[in-house]
Amino acid sequence: MLHVKWKGYDDPADQTVEPEKGLLEGEADLVKEYYSKIGGRPEPASKPGRGKRKSVTASAKDTPERTTTKRQRTSKRETNGTEDLGADVPRGIPDWVGDKDHWEEDVARVQTITQDEDQNLLAFLVWTNGKMTKVSLGLCYEKIPQLMLKFYEAHLVFKGEGAEAE
Repeated sequence: MLHVKWKGYDDPADQTVEPEKGLLEGEADLVKEYYSKIGGRPEPASKPGRGKRKSVTASAKDTPERTTTKRQRTSKRETNGTEDLGADVPRGIPDWVGDKDHWEEDVARVQTITQDEDQNLLAFLVWTNGKMTKVSLGLCYEKIPQLMLKFYEAHLVFKGEGAEAE
């Protein structure tokens, strides 16, 4: 690509960038004259790459000795992305719910279901007032059965006819 200043157009905004091949077809003499004027055809700019790699077998003197402590592995349970969600979410029935038989009108949606330390399943409920609580699944089945069905339906995974059973 060559930066072209057109004859009779002095405004820098009128200058264009043209492919060299197109200019060689019509104005080969001008392109050759330009190259001889600037001292030859410029080398294409090399792409910045990685520097030289150091040898993997570098001597021990070159690298400072690190003192690291081993970290103990912790087991990771699948929590559907709620690792830090439950830390500040109150557990149980909130005071503002009252003693209703059903919460269908008060709960906006079931956010997720997770397991606590004692392997109990808890549902994170988002209420219509914007607050969130975690409630046992048994209570959810009793108070918001339709919302639980909707949650499970939204998380169904279907396998094709040709898929092997696990």
